[in-house]
Amino acid sequence: MNNFAYLKEALEAENFKVMHDWGSEAGGQYPAVMVLVSPLMTQNFQKYGDIVSFDITYSLLKNVSIEKRRFRVGVFCVYDSNVRILFAGLAILCR
Repeated sequence: MNNFAYLKEALEAENFKVMHDWGSEAGGQYPAVMVLVSPLMTQNFQKYGDIVSFDITYSLLKNVSIEKRRFRVGVFCVYDSNVRILFAGLAILCR
């Protein structure tokens, strides 16, 4: 089992929804884009999804891989009625 299959299986065991797109990375160890959403993140989006923000965070993951690819983390956020920031999803972008 490769690393991505193990990660996907572990997240799905915790009720995360894992979506991915291999793009031009077919045959690699990780897809070009992975989006991870927990049941609570889904509830946050359903309740407060009128305005969604997305931000890519740099230097959160170390760029260490066999394939020498760069990893970035994207965060989907929504705002509740008290203007608190709530998570609505996470994306891992590989280049």
